Amino acid sequence: MIDRRTIKRFHANADFAMLLSVYLAEAEGRETYQCEVAQAATIASSTAHRKLGDMVRRGILARKRTIIDRRRVCLILAAETRTMLETLLDHIARDRQSHHSVDGKPSEPT
Repeated sequence: MIDRRTIKRFHANADFAMLLSVYLAEAEGRETYQCEVAQAATIASSTAHRKLGDMVRRGILARKRTIIDRRRVCLILAAETRTMLETLLDHIARDRQSHHSVDGKPSEPT
């Protein structure tokens, strides 16, 4: 089970949107950069840079220079962060499914 404090900490601010942006990019097999996650979280690039730096220091994600352009830095989720996000998304999907009947329509409250 995911610690509720962890969920609140990520969901209450732009951190969650930024992490989801990195998660989706990795799932699609592409690199993602600070400007993309800043847009996903609808925050200024400077704010994203500060928040991402904090996440790197806490071991939530890492920065890696790209091979093609050494000036560009892509973002990579830590394995534990990826597992936590997968668990959270699975939990959300199961919760949504449990609230729908067999025909796909919302079930009546009991």
